[in-house]
Amino acid sequence: MATTSRDFEFDRIEAFVKKHGATVLALQFPAHLLGEAPAVATALAARLGAAPEIYVLGDPVPRGAVDCVGAAHVDADALVKCGADCLTPPPDGAPPTLFVRGPAAAVDVAGVARHIEELLIEEGPVLLLVAPEHADFGGALAAELEPRVGPCAASSLPAHVYDEAGPSSPFVVAGLGTDCADEADFRRRRVAFVGAAGPLRDAVALRAAACACFVAVDPTGGGEDADALASRATRALARRRHALGRARQASRWGVVVAGAGRIAESARAARACDALIRETGRASYVIAVGPITPAKLANFAELEALCIVGADVETLEIYGREVAVPLVAASELAVCLDRSRWLPEDAPFYSCDLADLAIDSEDHDSDDAPDFDLASGQFERPRVDLAYEPDQQGEIVKWTSAAAEYLHGRDWQGLEVRRGETEVHVAAAGRTGVASGYAEEPDAAG
Repeated sequence: MATTSRDFEFDRIEAFVKKHGATVLALQFPAHLLGEAPAVATALAARLGAAPEIYVLGDPVPRGAVDCVGAAHVDADALVKCGADCLTPPPDGAPPTLFVRGPAAAVDVAGVARHIEELLIEEGPVLLLVAPEHADFGGALAAELEPRVGPCAASSLPAHVYDEAGPSSPFVVAGLGTDCADEADFRRRRVAFVGAAGPLRDAVALRAAACACFVAVDPTGGGEDADALASRATRALARRRHALGRARQASRWGVVVAGAGRIAESARAARACDALIRETGRASYVIAVGPITPAKLANFAELEALCIVGADVETLEIYGREVAVPLVAASELAVCLDRSRWLPEDAPFYSCDLADLAIDSEDHDSDDAPDFDLASGQFERPRVDLAYEPDQQGEIVKWTSAAAEYLHGRDWQGLEVRRGETEVHVAAAGRTGVASGYAEEPDAAG
């Protein structure tokens, strides 16, 4: 792939550097564009001159994480994030960040429009959800489709991609702005996703599973009809429902902040999840491990379920096969704790996006109708805790910590610091060897 100033928008980068007076510039590339990094950095340095000093970074985690840690290591005062993973805004504390989508393949607008027309079923207005790498063709594609299928609108990229001056949309689907008024308006649409197969398409497919119709077309070739996508979405939702049924039985939870650099509000969401779990009388531990891996999660074997704040559907599906305990997203937690219904009609159908998250510990569903649990195979009513124990002073409420009680019952309490209480001894040589036979033991010597 030829590297040109047009592909990586050198004009925007130059204006961005001048605007912020950057002296150290970090260029961040995803894995598939790292091969272009040396040529881009060299050409950009020749254009900008001696200042700023330029460093090249890689993505710390997939799909749009701004590498604040890497930028801090090189003292960067500005960062350019290259690649189509631009839907997540930079986190709080990040240096000024410019998003450059990089090279884009040419699109046969008329051909893609014909393909979408063939796949669409039902009647109603059409909403095009266009992947960031093809966003420049969204308007032309909508104009090409409208005479054939009726009213048609294309999605827009979030405002932070446009240097903080772009359009903002009140209704967002998987990070893409739309002209929908509300959830009901969105569900009336026939939705067509334009982009390659991957995590974004999977997230959109689940989010749009309740819409009048959902199809997907890859502009570089191929597409899937509504029936095939609906079948795949149904199976994915069934797997998620089964995981929630298993998690519903858990009494010891971990709230894992996954890749906090990806989502500016992950800490707030983690606190809300922790508070919601504790309100139900369950034990909760907040865990920050950076980018999550199955090996890291295996260190917390005593926990019975994990709420992964910031995880997408792909993360839950892949790691769920390797981790023994059920993994749920922050948006699924209220269902596990009987605070909301599965797939409500007046809220986002299914979404792991924190922008769609609304956890309110004061307002929960009072409907006690039984719900079918796929894990136990039977109907179950919401769990209600009525453990009021009057004490000797006549009080009927006793504040307790389930987490503290659990840890107090463990045989090993950890290292204890008893400064001033423990007698001081002169250091002496200890035993040598292995536990099955130390050197000073008679059997081991033989």
